[in-house]
Amino acid sequence: MDKKSLPKHIISRSSGSIQTVVYGLLFLIFLAIAAVFAFEASYMERVIYVRYWHFIAAGFFAFIIPHILFPVARIGWLQSLNPKPKSLRNMQLSELFPIFWIFTASYFILAFFAPAGWSADLAEKSRLFGEAALFFIGLFIYAYYRYSIIGKRSQEWSEGKRGASFLQNMAKIGQSSATPAGMYPTFGATAGIASLGMILVVFNAWLGAQIGVFSIIVYVLFLGYAIMKLQSATRIFDRHLYQTSSFYDELFRNPSGYLSGDREPLKAENVYWVPNALKASVWAVLSQLDRRLPFGRVMILLVLMLWTLFYAGLSLFVIQGLILAVIIVKNATIFLTASSRISPLGFNYSLHSVTTWCFVRFFANLRWVLPLFLGLATVSLFSARFTFYDSLIWAGIDILTALLFAVVSTLSHEGKYTSRYA
Repeated sequence: MDKKSLPKHIISRSSGSIQTVVYGLLFLIFLAIAAVFAFEASYMERVIYVRYWHFIAAGFFAFIIPHILFPVARIGWLQSLNPKPKSLRNMQLSELFPIFWIFTASYFILAFFAPAGWSADLAEKSRLFGEAALFFIGLFIYAYYRYSIIGKRSQEWSEGKRGASFLQNMAKIGQSSATPAGMYPTFGATAGIASLGMILVVFNAWLGAQIGVFSIIVYVLFLGYAIMKLQSATRIFDRHLYQTSSFYDELFRNPSGYLSGDREPLKAENVYWVPNALKASVWAVLSQLDRRLPFGRVMILLVLMLWTLFYAGLSLFVIQGLILAVIIVKNATIFLTASSRISPLGFNYSLHSVTTWCFVRFFANLRWVLPLFLGLATVSLFSARFTFYDSLIWAGIDILTALLFAVVSTLSHEGKYTSRYA
């Protein structure tokens, strides 16, 4: 059975409205940032900005793929219908196409956008876009390949068949980790994808200074290697898919999937900023969100990125655009909780009214307001361009955005209960 024969509701992964909102926001954010970079930029500045975008793409695809693809929705239907391995591969790739096109459009804007006219330096811009496309498509395929085959190795780490000596040695020196053992292959894939992508960009830049346009061979070889690896895995892709989906299903849904002595999930008493009446519900929402998309490390990276950009002397207008993008992205994650898989509609409605759920998601969104504020306030201590008053303004914008997204996500989910069942 090929992909065209599969019922549409099996191919579709999740709630169309929530998915469309999230992808739409990402599309607008990425294109706006790319347009700000490309605005009146010279050709050489565009080359530098495209390399920056390569770094962003390498870091983004290094961690986002398992959160988009796994666990596979309606896995039982797929196993019953038993489509061909190639059809399963293509079905999963189609789930990543929105992200693929968001980055493709961003590269196009970086290469060509110019208010005075797009035709200036057209040949050079076209070559820049073509070279960027080779790198990005290769990165996209390679990252997908690494995560699509990770299930077997992750399960072996979870069962102690791999990595046992490493974990025992770490425990002996007092460095035992609170991380589930099965997550180590994922960490390896994340580090490997990001590092390889960034090294290739740096090597391509160095080689370009030596041999000029022929440095494109680096990205051509990378793309060929990625295609070859994915093609080699296609023959038994069904096995890879089911193993990987099974592992991430256990990891994302089972809070007790930690080894003995490992850290526990977020505790209710740690939700210190929430009124007592809402504390249990906010804790439940954050616990579900952490299993689906752990955001702590992402926030640390985003704050470090902002510090780096301030230190590098980037235009304040550009940095302000990036701060706004960070605020939108971190608050938009609350849309992940507005789905039946995480928040059963009838159960939620029996607990609280729609208004109360708006406040629950609002307080859940406030989780990262203080860390971002402190990160920006720290900048004000060392930068004359950014004051403490500016950090207060951005904290206010963050809180208003948290409220807006909480209301919209709740109305799109719990708000539909009466229209569906009344």
